[in-house]
Parts: sequence; structure tokens; C-alpha cells
Amino acid sequence: MAAARKSLADALRVSFRLLSLIMIVALGWLLSSGLATIQPEERAVRLTFGRIQGEAEERVRGEGLKLGWPKPFGDFARVSTREQTLRIDDLWLYEVGQDTETPISDRETREQGLRPGYDGALMTGDRGLVHVRIVCTFKAGVRQGNPDAEAVIQYLSNVRGFRPADREKPEEDITEELVRSAVCNAAIRAGAARTLDSVYLTARGRFAAEVKELAQQRLNELHSGIYIQDIRIPNATVPLTAIEAFNDVTNARSQWESRINEAKRDALDKLNKAAGAPSWPLLVGQLEARQSIRAAGAASPAGGNPAPGTEADEPNYAKNVQTFRDYAQAVRAGKRADVESLGRKIQGFGLMNLYATARERRDEELAAEILEEINRVLLSNRTGGESAKSINSARSYSAGVRQHARAQAERFTELAGKFAESPEVMLQRYLAQVKSEILTDPKVEKWYLPPGLKLVVRLSSDPDILRRIQRAVLQARKQPPEPTRSR
Repeated sequence: MAAARKSLADALRVSFRLLSLIMIVALGWLLSSGLATIQPEERAVRLTFGRIQGEAEERVRGEGLKLGWPKPFGDFARVSTREQTLRIDDLWLYEVGQDTETPISDRETREQGLRPGYDGALMTGDRGLVHVRIVCTFKAGVRQGNPDAEAVIQYLSNVRGFRPADREKPEEDITEELVRSAVCNAAIRAGAARTLDSVYLTARGRFAAEVKELAQQRLNELHSGIYIQDIRIPNATVPLTAIEAFNDVTNARSQWESRINEAKRDALDKLNKAAGAPSWPLLVGQLEARQSIRAAGAASPAGGNPAPGTEADEPNYAKNVQTFRDYAQAVRAGKRADVESLGRKIQGFGLMNLYATARERRDEELAAEILEEINRVLLSNRTGGESAKSINSARSYSAGVRQHARAQAERFTELAGKFAESPEVMLQRYLAQVKSEILTDPKVEKWYLPPGLKLVVRLSSDPDILRRIQRAVLQARKQPPEPTRSR
């Protein structure tokens, strides 16, 4: 009996020790299950019985070792805040293996064109089709570059969920599908308000920015806690069957733009030579403004600018006239700031264009005011180029004519007084002076005959004398006229 009792006691002792060890291990495992290590690019929410614990910012925990209730009473729901990249091919061509290695321009065109269900495409506002590949980078729970507690809660509540199954089955994560849907919807909306050229060629960056804005609006409406960092469109093309024709149009447009730029440079050069940079924009209007007016006219139903005097032209004409009157009043008042400000507005249509329109409308009073202002601009010190040379030359010629006229008048007044005193003396004196001038003039061919000889001789002029006369005439033309001298 004693041996049996001893064996039973030993067995109970060993069982108790083993059970104690198991309980200690279980207790340690239970306590350690409440510990969680949060990585630098993670944020975590502490859960107790499936519910978020804490208030406001305290609900979201940052990096480090965190303690919570042990499982299954508590847990931590983690959110990765690292940047994620999603390539969206929903609006791109369907591609197989060899297509990805072949440039778009070298791919074979399909007779059937687009294949619904395979090829994706975007329809633009001008009824064009374009294929676009979109690359979107986004972060969950990060707003304006910094982790945000509210965004983390929104992402867990409305997108990923708190359940363990949500974290154990990544294939059920709808994050990428949600972003894909928002971006595609935004691209369709943005493309419908743009032209094919702007999406495919000229303004792809602005199109991408608009897609980002619209997609973010949609994600915000869903309280997703997802924030788009960037939208890029690395690839865009028109349908394969239209590439060749579109390239022809693009080349033609490039040539047209090149000729437009060349014409602008030529026009600027001529305008600068004609009147100088400060004056010609005020006289004829800026080239950019004139081109935009022509472009607006080309887009109008009539295919041109409103004709002067028509109802369509009346608002612009009245506005331009009022701008001119304000400008002229500011010039008279010497208000330099107003003159500069209103002058920039006048450069949108030009004084000469307004003058021509006023003449066509038979508004002579307004035309005279504009012409007076045009003359003031031309005669100002700001005008340069050939206009300034012509004006200076005219001024010099005018001053010379006035000076010559004054000298002639003074000479006439002087001679008139002398003639009144002794007419015969004056006549004899000037007759002798005229004879002397004739006889000494190298341009006059002279014959000397004896007095009283009545003889008529027809002679051909001596060639040497004619050459001397011609040289004298040419030399006289090169020399400036001699000033009038009193005799």
C-alpha cells in the first residue's frame, strides 16, 4: 500500500508540474498575443471585441511596440501607408505578348477596327477616339503627405474592413478596384469636355491633372480614406487604323504653325522697322490679340469676324470706342498710370483698326479724334524706325522751306525799297548781273558774234561742251543750294 501511495503521489506531482508548465506557457502566449510591432510605414487601430478603442487621434497608433487585449478579446487592424502604384489599362488597347514589345506605329492594323470587350477607348468632346494608359500612385490613410487618423479610420471602415478575413484574403481587398473605377470614371468625364488633340498631343498634362482632381472628388465622396498622389499618362494613341491619317494631319498642322511663327517673326521685324516696339502695338494692335480674334471668328457659325456695323459687332465696337475715349481723356489729363493701363487694352484692337471701322460707319467726328491721336503717337518720341526717319526728314524739309521762304520774303522787301528809290539804277544793275551770270554759267552754251553782224547759223552742239554742261549739272545737283545773298 505504501508503495502504491508513493507512486500515486509521484504521478500527481509530475502531472501538477506539467500542468503548471502548460498553464504558464498558455498564459505567456495569451499575454504576448496582445503585443504588436507597428512598422514605420504602417498605422494600426486597436480593437476590443471587434470595436475601435480610444478617442480621436488616440484610436490610431504609430510605429513601435504596442500593447492591447490578447486574442481573441482584442486585435490590431493595420493599414499600410506606403505609396502604391496602379497601372490602368481599361482605356488601352488589348495586348498580347508580342504587342508589348512592338511600337504602336509598327503594329498591324485590324480590319475590324476596335474590338468591343477587348479594346478600351476614350471618347472626346469632339467625337474622337483615343486609347490612353493611365498610371496612378496613391496612399491609404495619408492626407497631404502625412498619415491622418481620420483617413485611416475611413479606409478601414469603408474599404478594407476590420475582420481578420479581410486581412487574410488579399484577393478580397477592393482598394485597387475602387481606385481603378474612380480614375476611369474621371477620365471619361474629363475626356468628354476636351478635344482629341488636347488629350493626345497638346495638353496631356492638364488632362491628367483634371483626371486626378475628379477621381479624388469621387474617393472623397465615398469617404474612402484614399488619396491620389499623382496621375500620369505615359501612353496615348488614336486607333491603329487612323494613325497614318492623323499623322498627316499632325504634320500639316506643324507646317502651318511653323509658317504662322515665321509670318509672326516677319511681321514683328517689319513693324519694328516701321515704327519701333513702343508704338506699333498701340497703332495696329498686338499680333496675339489679332490672331485670337481671327481664331474666334473662324470658330463662329458664320466662319468669320462680325462685320463692322452689324448687330454682332456692336458690343465690341462700343466697348472699344469707350476705351479709346477714356484713353484720350487720360492723355489730356496727364494721368500716366491710366494711360499705360488703357493703352494695353487698346493694343487688343489697335487705333488704326478702330479708325477704319469709324470711317466705315461714317462716324467722321470719332474718326477725326482717332486720327488726331494716331498723329500724336507718330510724332511722339516713342516712335522709331522708318516712321521716325520719315517724320524727321519731313520736319527738316519743312524747316528748310520755311527758312527759304522767309529769306525770299526778306530779300523781296529789301529790293522793293531800293526799287522805289531808283528804279532805273536797279534795272541796269540787275540786267548787268543777269548777263554776268549767263556768261559765267558753265551750263550755258554761248556764241560770240561781232556787233552789227546779221547772220543766222545753224550748228550742232559741240560734244565736249555738252559733256561739260552735263558734268556741271550733276555737280550742281550734289551740292546743297547756296543761301540767298543780298545784292
